[in-house]
Amino acid sequence: MIHELREYRLLPEKWPVYFDLFQRVCMPLRGNEYGRLRGTWLEQDSRQVRFFHLWEYESLDARARLRVALAEKPGWREDFLAHAAPQIHRQHLRILNPQRIAEDLMTGEGDFHLVRYGCDVGRANAVRAELEDICSPETSIWTMEFPDPNQVLTLSASAEIEFSEEARRSVQSIEVTRLRPLAL
Repeated sequence: MIHELREYRLLPEKWPVYFDLFQRVCMPLRGNEYGRLRGTWLEQDSRQVRFFHLWEYESLDARARLRVALAEKPGWREDFLAHAAPQIHRQHLRILNPQRIAEDLMTGEGDFHLVRYGCDVGRANAVRAELEDICSPETSIWTMEFPDPNQVLTLSASAEIEFSEEARRSVQSIEVTRLRPLAL
């Protein structure tokens, strides 16, 4: 199984148009037939909106096959993409390998912290193993397949982690994004 984390950056005035299209057009066309939607989250300030959505696929091959099938679905390109794409300022995709998924975080209440740990080359699995040992069971953990295989991501209610000295030396960077769950 793989997860695809999509991040769309939009200008605040374009967000309501995009989210309306996502709810009213995208989800009825797509549903969970073309990948299972595991969660949606939002980070917003006065300059931009960052919309995150997490999709689950059986494999990279299944993802590729389902994306082709979705592109051929009537209405997808004309009714959704043609109107949604102009609303998006930037788009980032990450393919993730789920290591531990806390189901309640996908639908929970309150803010969450998406933390990206940039690791030294070859050290991501050691950092992931330590995170699995020290994080609560409510913390979801992924290793990144691409674009950067030397990253580990967590999603949890807290961003506070006490690494061992060895793990601290293996982590080059830490990026914390505070997310609010979005109900569809």
